[in-house]
Amino acid sequence: HTLPLLPLKNVVILPKSIIPIIVGRQSSIQAVEHALKHNQTLFISAQKDSRTENPTADDVFTYGTRSSILQVMRMPNGSLKLL
Repeated sequence: HTLPLLPLKNVVILPKSIIPIIVGRQSSIQAVEHALKHNQTLFISAQKDSRTENPTADDVFTYGTRSSILQVMRMPNGSLKLL
């Protein structure tokens, strides 16, 4: 089963936690939109270097958390706020 990847900068999501996340990168917004169309589930992992703007598989940690999207708000600047 493949899930869309949401790499995070300077944040680690732990199981059972509910944390607001601002998503602004176009690739991350596309991952969220894909999850919303399917099963509301993402794979969230931390980036190894927060300065990397377009992370690849080598730029994120192998381990992460399978997360469910509870709520999405579209911000005026085009970013998304997830819960």
